[in-house]
Amino acid sequence: MQVLENYFTIPKDPQLSDSQNEAFQYYKLGKNLFITGQAGTGKSFLIKKIIKDCKSIKKEFGVAALTGSAACLINGKTIHSWSYLGHGDKSADYYIDKILKKFPIKMRYWKTKLLIIDEISMMDIEFFELLDEVCRGVRGNQKPFGGIQVILIGDFYQLPPVLKDKEKQFCFESEIWENSIDVHILLKEIQRQKDTEFQKILQEVRDGNVSQLSIETLIECKFKKLDELCGIIPTKLYSTRKSVDALNQKEFDKLNVDEILDYDVETILLGTKVNKMTSDEIKYLEQQIDKDYPYEQTLSLCIGCQVMLLVNKDVENGLVNGSRGVIIGFEEDRPKVRFMNGMEEVIDYYEWEYEVNALNKILRKQIPLKLAWAITVHKSQGCTLDCVEIDIGKSIFEYGQSYVALSRVKSLEGLFIKDLDIDKIKSHPKVIKFYQEKF
Repeated sequence: MQVLENYFTIPKDPQLSDSQNEAFQYYKLGKNLFITGQAGTGKSFLIKKIIKDCKSIKKEFGVAALTGSAACLINGKTIHSWSYLGHGDKSADYYIDKILKKFPIKMRYWKTKLLIIDEISMMDIEFFELLDEVCRGVRGNQKPFGGIQVILIGDFYQLPPVLKDKEKQFCFESEIWENSIDVHILLKEIQRQKDTEFQKILQEVRDGNVSQLSIETLIECKFKKLDELCGIIPTKLYSTRKSVDALNQKEFDKLNVDEILDYDVETILLGTKVNKMTSDEIKYLEQQIDKDYPYEQTLSLCIGCQVMLLVNKDVENGLVNGSRGVIIGFEEDRPKVRFMNGMEEVIDYYEWEYEVNALNKILRKQIPLKLAWAITVHKSQGCTLDCVEIDIGKSIFEYGQSYVALSRVKSLEGLFIKDLDIDKIKSHPKVIKFYQEKF
């Protein structure tokens, strides 16, 4: 669908790019949207703009993502938690009956006017169709998603659905997709990477068709010396949690220091209902919350630890989610970090908020840092890392995995490649066909 200028009556937001403004205008018209674009085009920023507008006009909304780390970045829940569908392994009738008997969840479905789902590329066709059917059933409305306006955000060139022993079926393959989505919008302006050469390389990697010139540039990154910047070494990206935990523990043990400070996550209960919960009920909720948020339940730190910031602390000065640093000391038991841009900051506790209902919240309080000798590719989504060593060789096992790893990096200057296999850089044929047809 092309932009119809006379439909758009609100002024353009100067903070938004042209394609972001287009998406925002269609949201205001009540259209169901699929918003996509390569990494760094401001999808998360646009979500926050839409949420801010919903709050200003008191429009009831839900915001969710496919993984806990992504949900945390947009202050939402996982779609499995928001929808009350869990793994989604039972029939729609089962869930409809269950939800209609659960007053708070039923009211969530009834009141919601807009549902934003981030990381839609990781939702398989079965869950997509189940969610649609349950929304229709609970709301007693046979329009797509029971009449809830939906905004689906993500990039199918990135990580696909995780399915065991099944052929991958993307949600855009569903017949419901065509009946549900009014407008497909491609965000075009890259905001994360300012280097045009690196932008070109990322676009080619995303498409799975890398030019010889780009291959040569990537090979140069393989042979770059791993220089330390302000005592900060590149974070290694691995595909498995096991590899990450092993390396972080190994490097931590190497420091061999006397003083190690342990920070345990704390719980704060806000509201009458949560304060009346039993210890077992609170423990269960804590376990569910911990799955969705990036903090460590117990964080052990000492001088020399390589760390990564987990929140946007000072955006103007570049201290954002993904900023790399090294522990240089402690002040009143708070870690002092020297970041890659040279800034030194004492990092205080941060409170992650989980909303039980409108009047009851649980806060999980922890130092917003994690060890960063290594992190997983999955955990890197949504981060802007300024110093990374990646392995895009034999360890790559999935379409789009090389692109996700490369696109986390801010610039070629901060990119170090341990292993490179050009044959592992590939895009799913179904995704290529879908994008060629829609954009």
